[in-house]
Amino acid sequence: MLLSADSCLTALVFASDMLGMGVFALQNDLKHIQFRDSFCIFRCYVGVVSCTAFNGSFLLQAVYRYFIVVYPHFLFCYLWPIALLFTGDIIYNVDNQIYQLFICRVVPI
Repeated sequence: MLLSADSCLTALVFASDMLGMGVFALQNDLKHIQFRDSFCIFRCYVGVVSCTAFNGSFLLQAVYRYFIVVYPHFLFCYLWPIALLFTGDIIYNVDNQIYQLFICRVVPI
């Protein structure tokens, strides 16, 4: 929830900054004003910082989802066969000359 709120807040800051820059540029274009002020530099700085924070919040969400969803499954895929080694579920079938894994206890054909 906090990660989504972070993304929403940075999106709101970025959108309001872009709207402010657009309105400022439109007003200066309509009045034919061609100077830059210190507030223009500040708006550009806020735009770059908020865009970087916006992308960073998406990166943070992706890392969180990786560790919550993918990483435990990845560990399970490696640890589950190790448990089969120690419980004796892998049996050598002499007739077919292969190792068989019996997940459920049934008679092989």
